[in-house]
Amino acid sequence: MGVTLANAGNAYTGNTTLDDSRLQITTDTSLPDTTTVYITGTGIIELNNPGTNIVAGLFLEGVEQEPGIYNASSNPTWFLGTGSLSVIPEPGTMSLLGLVGLGLMARRRRRTG
Repeated sequence: MGVTLANAGNAYTGNTTLDDSRLQITTDTSLPDTTTVYITGTGIIELNNPGTNIVAGLFLEGVEQEPGIYNASSNPTWFLGTGSLSVIPEPGTMSLLGLVGLGLMARRRRRTG
């Protein structure tokens, strides 16, 4: 298992995949907030960031995780260190969900009215 060290903010826009590998982050912007993190096998993230690194999504062994805070205390199988990873879906996803909800409400009102 190799160790990849991410010391600063990244400009890449793709997903972050750890398949039987280790990623060590040391800043709260090491992973871009638009990335979705995929961890499989013996993959692990060493969270040595001082606070919380925000990402758009998280999949553990192919299972999408709910928005929230993830760290070594809550998920010791996948995370080490004292920092945290916060899953906050991209605004586009939340906006789309809101529009679908409004559309369903409008449709229901037309049927009952």
